Amino acid sequence: MDGTAIIALFVASIAHQEWNYCHSSQGCLGRADEVPVYSVSAGAVRFKHKFEKSEVYLRYGFDRRYGPFQPVVGLSYVDSGNAWAGLGGAWNMFERNGFYGELSVMTGLYENSDAADLGNALEFRSGLELGYEWDNGMRFGLSVDHRSNANISDENPGMETVQLRVSVPVH
Repeated sequence: MDGTAIIALFVASIAHQEWNYCHSSQGCLGRADEVPVYSVSAGAVRFKHKFEKSEVYLRYGFDRRYGPFQPVVGLSYVDSGNAWAGLGGAWNMFERNGFYGELSVMTGLYENSDAADLGNALEFRSGLELGYEWDNGMRFGLSVDHRSNANISDENPGMETVQLRVSVPVH
């Protein structure tokens, strides 16, 4: 992965931030309260052009946001014996009639193994989730994410996960 998608998403998020947050009394990255949320997902992992493994992923969204970005932490385990733990931010791109779209970017540590060596212990995880949110704040979505070391190592095969996610707000 050469980072083009990440750069495009970053530019889009900055534009969204400028249009929707920078002219408020809190400023572009002003702190605001947010409903904390626990998420659990599971799905198929694609590594070296093959879907052969599965992953379980737990994520927590904090009780605040800075501009449009909600801080998140996550932990995942792939049945090849690999684990990833990281932190970053999630951005709700849109919410309409219950449907939503969310982007996330996280930096984390990855436990490499011969079964799924991503080339470095430092791995970046970017994701896109589309789904539905009920009136009580519970969400169900389809998520696709990509992990790679952004070419900071000579080896950078990358790994993708397609997963179903359930998110429960903490009220």
